[in-house]
This record gives sequence, C-alpha cells and structure tokens, in this order.
Amino acid sequence: MNWDNKNVVVTGAAGFVGSHLSDVLVNLGANVIAVDLVSQFGSANIDHLKDRIKIIDADISNEKELEKIDGDVDYVFHL
Repeated sequence: MNWDNKNVVVTGAAGFVGSHLSDVLVNLGANVIAVDLVSQFGSANIDHLKDRIKIIDADISNEKELEKIDGDVDYVFHL
C-alpha cells in the first residue's frame, strides 16, 4: 500500500504500540496525527518524531476534544 501523503490518525500514539506504528507510518510517507493524553502520560515515546508528526493532546472519549482533529483523515488506527 502506498502511504505517501495519507492523513493517518493514531489514537494512543504515545504508547508503546502506537509510537512504533507512528514511526513506521512516518517512514512510509504518511502524515501522522498522533492523538493521546500526553499531558497526563507524557510523550517520551514520540518525542523523536515531534518535528515530523502533529501531536494532539486529547481524550478521545470526550467528543468535544475530537474537534481538535481538523482536516481530512484517510485512515484511523485506534490503539
């Protein structure tokens, strides 16, 4: 599959699995939108990607906070 310029949301991106998935997607050319509660749990696992991804501090169980994800989204990985 060609991931070039695909807009991909990864929920739980700051976790172990999410951070590794984000790494792979970025290396494949995807535009990664990392969504996690980084203010509560930190972002150490994705700090090395901070210049290559968009990080959104949001609780996905709060519908209002999901409005922080703007623009077109091609794929969602919910972790």
